[in-house]
Amino acid sequence: MREAHLIAFVLWLVLWPLACAWRGDYLRRGGNLYPDNVRLMSALFDLAVWLVVGFILIKH
Repeated sequence: MREAHLIAFVLWLVLWPLACAWRGDYLRRGGNLYPDNVRLMSALFDLAVWLVVGFILIKH
């Protein structure tokens, strides 16, 4: 149980900065997004990441 939480936490520490960097690059390049949608896409991306992390923690 404790090992699963540790693994999930380490994955989060590694993947979160990478995901933020990817999202920043994507939004800076435009990514076919309109300016009004940038905040919505950012919020949805954050929500998706937190749901995945939460699911991993609950599952284990």
